[in-house]
Amino acid sequence: ERADITVPALYRYFPNKYAVIYALGAQLMDSQNRAFQDWIETHGQGGDLVDLLSRVHDLLQSTVEVTASQHGGLEILQALRAVEPLRELRLTSHNLIAEQFTQILADILERPADAQLTRRARVSVDTGYNLVEMALEQPQDQVEGILNEGARMLQAYWLAFLDGTD
Repeated sequence: ERADITVPALYRYFPNKYAVIYALGAQLMDSQNRAFQDWIETHGQGGDLVDLLSRVHDLLQSTVEVTASQHGGLEILQALRAVEPLRELRLTSHNLIAEQFTQILADILERPADAQLTRRARVSVDTGYNLVEMALEQPQDQVEGILNEGARMLQAYWLAFLDGTD
């Protein structure tokens, strides 16, 4: 209704509702990926992992903002997780970001981008997206607390790795 087009007109461009959600999901994943790229460009150039980790909250916050700014952003995220034909889009996006994060970590830590580092990066990426989804499901007054707790959790996860205690 807001686009002022009829359902039949919409289906001239999209074969079914999943194709519509896929297109919206691709747009959202691209926006979230740009937020990650901006975060890395702003905070990841110094080569200090502890400093980068101290800014995880900034990444979570910008991802929440990007997602909330897209009409139906939370619902699109939920569909990308729940609907089988759409999962591949989410997985492809998450794997792309995890690969980039792995390489950044490998460069900072001056070590190979091995399976352990790749797995930890992927866990971090998916945890971050889960935190974003959780934050968007809560009343606005709880979002900051969720992002703070999530950022501390991810920082502790990586600091234990750096210290060799994990």
